Amino acid sequence: MVLDISWRRTMLNNLYRKLYILFTVTIMLIITFVILFAITNSVNAERTNERTMFQRMTTLLIYQLENTQSNTETIIEPYESKYKIFVLLSNANGKMVYKSNLSFSTQSNSLIQNVLEQTNQQQILPENDDIFTSQGGIFEISGTEHDNYFAIPATIATTDRNVYQGIFIYQVSDLRSILESLIPYYLLAWILAFIGVLVLTRLVLKRAFMPTERILKSQKDFVATASHELKSPLAVMIANTDTL
Repeated sequence: MVLDISWRRTMLNNLYRKLYILFTVTIMLIITFVILFAITNSVNAERTNERTMFQRMTTLLIYQLENTQSNTETIIEPYESKYKIFVLLSNANGKMVYKSNLSFSTQSNSLIQNVLEQTNQQQILPENDDIFTSQGGIFEISGTEHDNYFAIPATIATTDRNVYQGIFIYQVSDLRSILESLIPYYLLAWILAFIGVLVLTRLVLKRAFMPTERILKSQKDFVATASHELKSPLAVMIANTDTL
């Protein structure tokens, strides 16, 4: 009987360990998939934010360039230093008026050529006096070093009736840099979730196994009590047997 109870307790402990591992692994897999989904959404949101920022800053820059009362370099410099927006301006004859000194992973001339090929604007000349400022759509171009860029072509008509062709380029943050900024927070969240799952699973299983443990304990106590109570009668019977 004692061996039977001991065997049952061993089986119960083995079952407890297996369920503990199973529940922990299952819950952590779910949490891991949720965190991966959240990281993917965060990366997409970061790219969308960069795209929106670039469009807005380019629109604002074009609006300021229309005002010829300010120096061109003075207008462009804050956008280059703070937002890393590359600017190329050329006049109606195709002569370069301004070119940013920003350096990218891919050479700027290669990026400019890529933009011109996509927009078919190798040389844009005004055909009449009815020229007004216009901004093209945003393009996504790939560099030679596995880097990506946003580009916007534009025609800028200034207040003194000069016309410039502009190309604005912004390098998209690479996936590695975005992940480096996100991973520490999500890794911390995963570790905290893992600790929480370990504690919570233990508590739940302890509560679930408590009735069974009570039964085993009561059986063990019963066997111990019965054994103790039977010792005296058995001793008397053995003594009488020896006497006979």
